[in-house]
Amino acid sequence: MRKGLGFCLSAVAALSLSALPTIAAAEQTITGTGTFAGVSDTVISSRTADGNLISVDEVVDSLDGVMVGTLVVDITVLIHPSGSEEIFGTATFTGNVSGVGTGTLQQAISASGLVPGVFSGRLTILSGTGDLAGLHGTVMFQSPPPTYSVMFVKP
Repeated sequence: MRKGLGFCLSAVAALSLSALPTIAAAEQTITGTGTFAGVSDTVISSRTADGNLISVDEVVDSLDGVMVGTLVVDITVLIHPSGSEEIFGTATFTGNVSGVGTGTLQQAISASGLVPGVFSGRLTILSGTGDLAGLHGTVMFQSPPPTYSVMFVKP
């Protein structure tokens, strides 16, 4: 009886699995590079604490290369007395990603550097709209020179 029940359960499991839809591995990997240029930098607020300058800014950059469009960055910049800085916040890209299409990307940003203007960091995709919906990955950036590289995956 046990042998018959085991065979029956195996047959039911095999039939159940064969009824599942086949999932194609159609992920698209997007890599590339580009440049960015500052359009504006607006200080929303600033204060000092324990010798550190804390600034809340809105920065607008134009991007060219694998990403073409505008990046609006809302960041908090922490500048230490040594001149080192930490940057974190959110960014919204609106434009086109080569090979994918147009839409917006909501991203988290983290960066570090030295004042004045030497920095590197990462943007991590949180969500997207339009053709960019479902895109995930990162943008690595640095300045000088103001360049970036992307590694995206589109399911």
